Amino acid sequence: MTDIKKIIKLDIITVAGYLTLKNFIIITGLGVFYSYLNGNIMPIFGVSQVFAVIFSTYPFLVGDEAGIDSLYGIFGIKRASVVCGRYLWSNLTGIFYLIFGTALSLILSLTIGKIEFGKEELMVIPVWYLLTNLIIAAQYPFYFRYGYAKAKLIYTTVIFALVVAGFIIGYFADKVISVFAGVNPYIIIGLALVLCLAFYLASIKLSKKWYGEREFS
Repeated sequence: MTDIKKIIKLDIITVAGYLTLKNFIIITGLGVFYSYLNGNIMPIFGVSQVFAVIFSTYPFLVGDEAGIDSLYGIFGIKRASVVCGRYLWSNLTGIFYLIFGTALSLILSLTIGKIEFGKEELMVIPVWYLLTNLIIAAQYPFYFRYGYAKAKLIYTTVIFALVVAGFIIGYFADKVISVFAGVNPYIIIGLALVLCLAFYLASIKLSKKWYGEREFS
């Protein structure tokens, strides 16, 4: 657990330089602009969580540039601890930007009449957090396996393939929905959460395996 805390502290230090006023102005500006155009707060969470995903990859960027990964072994930090620490770091990043998005949404709902923040919007917050973690879980094994530069290229290709698959699945969406029309919604939610948890744990296991096999010069 001590090594995991060390990794989280190191990640905070490496990313601190990117937490600039300029970036927060960009996040706030994009969130406010698109939320005002759409008349709801959902774009705020979309923008803030996109930045959460981006910032969660920065430790890999800094690690590649500074050669930090090769130093972990010298300091006696196990690679499994690095993986666990990085996943915990990504959760902290997601929570930080979720709080930021929620605070900004509340401010907008109080200042702009056409934007509301009610129970329905509040219920969507956990969904954004879950979605952020799934996106991170989908890309982290590639970063642990190949490093930042190569993994970014590979993951971009994977995302493109998923988008194409999404359009294909969307074409048959009505048929899929009709199949589950008579099923209790709580059962569907429970099954979805189980599948998401299984995917997340599989991502951690794969990251440990690939990172453990990786060689550093």
